Amino acid sequence: MDSDYLKGMLRLGLIAFSVVFVSMIVVVALRFVGLSRPYKAFQHHLTAETTYQLGKTDSEAGLLVLRVEKDKEGQWVAVEADSTKRPLESRLEELSQRPGWVIYLSETQPLQLDGLTELLDQIDPSNFVVISPYSKPVTALQKKRPRWLFGLPPTELVKWHMMSVIFLEPFIQLSADWVVFTKQDLDDKLIDPRLTKEMQRRQMKLVYAGSKTELPEWLIESVTGYWQNYKDYAPPKR
Repeated sequence: MDSDYLKGMLRLGLIAFSVVFVSMIVVVALRFVGLSRPYKAFQHHLTAETTYQLGKTDSEAGLLVLRVEKDKEGQWVAVEADSTKRPLESRLEELSQRPGWVIYLSETQPLQLDGLTELLDQIDPSNFVVISPYSKPVTALQKKRPRWLFGLPPTELVKWHMMSVIFLEPFIQLSADWVVFTKQDLDDKLIDPRLTKEMQRRQMKLVYAGSKTELPEWLIESVTGYWQNYKDYAPPKR
């Protein structure tokens, strides 16, 4: 076999080994940087270790969920599990003394959020958490009201999982207090032991959109909220 060919193959092998070695060093370094970031628990009763039940009615114990959207006239309304729509402002007044509830925001774009922050500013922000299936409105609200509680949008969970695949889940920066996940997320392996451990390190509250009996054994102790009628609140397809 030609010596030049052998030298070329050896050179390619060394280059490949160097690339892999440097990549491993970079991953380890970035992982170390991520793990070195401290995350203090946010003192808030909706991030406590208490196990919550979501989707309850006014008369039931647990967290009431309001799907919030704009109607055809451009007014903010609260839509509940039975599809009843009521003006959001009057509904918030009724709930002002309730110890905890969830705003499920179904608007898709930040430009559609005019007036919402002003309505929610009239009540105690320690009484609610904002979640949404869409990332853009959540990001917009977080910039306006960074002290509110927010859930992690599903698209951000997918990104986080992708970083976890290459062991960089501690490095990615996310701003969320709750992680609401579904049976489909479990089936798609978006929630795994290593990522769950990182969520707990960041003091995030894990809420499962289903029943406790559907969870694998390793996950049960990490989940502190259940939302069994989650599908009743899903926003209409657009």
